Amino acid sequence: MGNVRMFSVFKIAGAYIAYVIGSGFATGQEIVHFFTVYGLESTTGIIVSGILFGFTGGFMISDGVQKGSSGILRIYSDYCGIFIGFLFNMVVPLLLFGSVVIMLAGSAATFEEYFGLEYETGALVMALSVYISYLLGFRKIVSIMGVFGPVVIMFTVIVGLITFINSGSIGLVSGCEEAASGIVPPADTALGSALLYVSYNISTAAVFFRSLGESGISKKEAWTGSFLGAGLLVLSLFSVNLALLSKGNEIAELSIPTLHLAREISPILGTLFSIILLIEIYSTAVPMMWSVCSRISPEGSMSAMITGAVFISIAIICSFTPFEELIGVIYPYEGRIGLVFLICLLGSKLKTLITGFISRVMWYN
Repeated sequence: MGNVRMFSVFKIAGAYIAYVIGSGFATGQEIVHFFTVYGLESTTGIIVSGILFGFTGGFMISDGVQKGSSGILRIYSDYCGIFIGFLFNMVVPLLLFGSVVIMLAGSAATFEEYFGLEYETGALVMALSVYISYLLGFRKIVSIMGVFGPVVIMFTVIVGLITFINSGSIGLVSGCEEAASGIVPPADTALGSALLYVSYNISTAAVFFRSLGESGISKKEAWTGSFLGAGLLVLSLFSVNLALLSKGNEIAELSIPTLHLAREISPILGTLFSIILLIEIYSTAVPMMWSVCSRISPEGSMSAMITGAVFISIAIICSFTPFEELIGVIYPYEGRIGLVFLICLLGSKLKTLITGFISRVMWYN
């Protein structure tokens, strides 16, 4: 593979996966709202989202290789222009804050539903873990994420496939009829929902992805890692979505559908999955917190400690809203805002491609 180092590729892919698979994905709530609710049509949305994840991640990580840290604070202006970029610099920290709130609520729901801890106690335990890890700095955060991302993918694929095999095609057909019960879809079609799903993820991940490109990797490694991460995400989405469709009549009232599926297979697998779920929520919330707080205070400073403490304290208070309500309200709105960024990103890359082509034609002439 030339100068492509597989260690770097797996590090990028693992960090990519860990960022996207937060409490919403790993618990199944995100998959239910953005895909399962559309029945078998959801498979089209999953394929489209995988392709977009590969390209958008590759664009931003490889740009980080080229521009380094000097381009991090200008990332939205680079793709969207000065005015829209300025608006995104104001809005995205709020979106990231909302996502961290969802992470804390997801962990609280997991602690309460499986370990019997009070909701508030579960949120506090996760918040303290996130805060301490934020203080360790970016490189330690990436190392943690690179390990945990693939582990969560493995567990979700195992749970999804076993559940689907046990339910069979009959369960899938009957479950599709129940999957949309009581859930308001974020868009009219599965394709529209897939666009929203990708856009809300990549718009809030822009600063983190650009920073990944700084870690001594090549552009080939950035692109390979991005598509490997996207491919593994699609594999997990497919398996869990099929499982949720086959159990559509059971998932409507559950805060953590994937944990329910794991416990049905085996109590031991349920216990392991609950621990993995908490680890993944943690490994997603940390870089999101870093993405906001690093804009305000330099890493490792006293002001960073204070900024982080204020951030996480407010997030704890906001996380007391029920987890599934937060997912249904915050993520679709994040998707609509992020859709503007997705259009800007793809538009800017298309413009660069066309400009480069014209320049080559003129040079040859």
